[in-house]
This record gives sequence, C-alpha cells and structure tokens, in this order.
Amino acid sequence: MSRSKPVKAASRGAGKDSAIVIGPGLLLGFLALVLLAGGTTWLLIARERGLAPMAGAVGTAATALPVDAAPADNVAITPADPVSGGSVEPGTGVTPEGDPFIGAADAPVTIVEFSDYQCPNCRQFATVVLPWLKQTWLAQGFVRVVFRDFAIRGDRSIDAARAAHCAGEQGRFWSYHDAVFAMAGGTSAQPLDPENLERLAGEEGLDPEAFGSCFRSGRHRDRIDASAAFAYAQGFEGTPTYLINGRKTQGAIEIADWDRLFRLYQQDLGQGATP
Repeated sequence: MSRSKPVKAASRGAGKDSAIVIGPGLLLGFLALVLLAGGTTWLLIARERGLAPMAGAVGTAATALPVDAAPADNVAITPADPVSGGSVEPGTGVTPEGDPFIGAADAPVTIVEFSDYQCPNCRQFATVVLPWLKQTWLAQGFVRVVFRDFAIRGDRSIDAARAAHCAGEQGRFWSYHDAVFAMAGGTSAQPLDPENLERLAGEEGLDPEAFGSCFRSGRHRDRIDASAAFAYAQGFEGTPTYLINGRKTQGAIEIADWDRLFRLYQQDLGQGATP
C-alpha cells in the first residue's frame, strides 16, 4: 500500500496475518515472501515442481478474484481513435472496457494496476519498475500492464486521473501518465493542480485546446469513480493494488521480486529464454 516502503524478499519473518496458498503434497521449488502493507499482507511467490502451472498459487491469502475482475486475454490493440480513447503510442492499446494497457495484447501474464497519481509507491512502479519492464518482460511479449484508477487521495488525484484520460483521447495516455508521475515526485515536485496539468499537456505535445476542453468538461469523472467503486467492492485498501492474472497483491515491490515472479510464471508456462 502507499504507506509501505520497498522491502527486499525474505527480509523478515512471517507476520500473524500471512498465509501460504498451496495445495496438499506440493514440493516448493522456490519460496520468497515479500513483506507488504505494514506487515498485514504478504506476496507469496511459490513454484510447484513437475505439477500444474502456478497461476493459482500467487497472491494474497484470499481466493483469486473472479475472472471478470481482470481484462480478458488476447484483446486486440485498439486502432488510434482520439474520440474513443485509442492509442497512437507503439505497443499500447485499450481493452474493450476502455482501460489503457501497455505490452502485448496476448501476453500470458497481465498485471492490472489500481493506482493513484499522488501515491509514492505508485510512483515507484511508474518511474522505476515500468521502465525496466518496457526493456525486458514487456518487450519480450510476456507481460502487459493494464492501468485502472484508484484515485483516493483527494481532488488532485482525481484531477490527474481526468487529465490522463484526456491525454488518452489524443492517443497519448502512457506518455502523459509517465510525465504526471515524474512531476509529482522528486526534488522538483509540483502540485497536480489544473494549471500544472494543462501546462504539462502542452509540454508533452498534446493539442492544448482539445485537452483543455476535455479537462474542463469533467467528462471522465464517472469512469474514475466507477473504477474506485469496483476497487472498494473488492476490498482493496490502498494503492498500488495489483491483480496479477486475477490474483491480488499490493504495495511497493522491488524489481528483483517482480523478476523472480515472472521467471517462475515463465518456467511453469513452458516458455523459453528469459529477458
């Protein structure tokens, strides 16, 4: 969750709320527990040797969410269409539900990220993990990332989410998403107020008139509120929360732990060489 800091794998013992989701008689080929969310939630990475794929063994102690909680697999990339929110950025697209994604549409591993632009750990994913993913697992076609709004830190979070969707109307959701997270953090951090968000649109090469009209209309507020309502209905408590092939985990996760997780998925799915 947004309060936590990245913690290296297996750096502390199991907390009282931790649990291991493993069926009877399984041999563990690999086990790494990452302490997340102030000691209340654990990410389990477990591998079964010679048995079924591990998709059902990754996540929190809770049962996997329903299949329709995550976007469908094999979704075709939406052609560029500023009105409907298509993408002109290579390697990106929009799901049938209208959620922007980056990576191969048929990637075997889908991360659905519920995020807030003012969340420090969401910024860690956007500015540290995602650039690494673009060079490795996304480039290989093994992982894709779907973005969902969970704007829970006040009006500035909602303004930033609306602005990103307005950028998406011009096919530039991901570049603007990256720029907002960069603007929100670091030594030169700036508030995500309407003036800065509109100025940023111009700096990112968006049509300022079209962006301003969209932003001031507030027309993406309903989708942002609906995404938050879905997250709350699923019991999500903070940001970032991830659904990894439908399994939930949350908090800041270091690159090394993401890499271990994807390598285990790759082995169990019988894929070839790693990035």
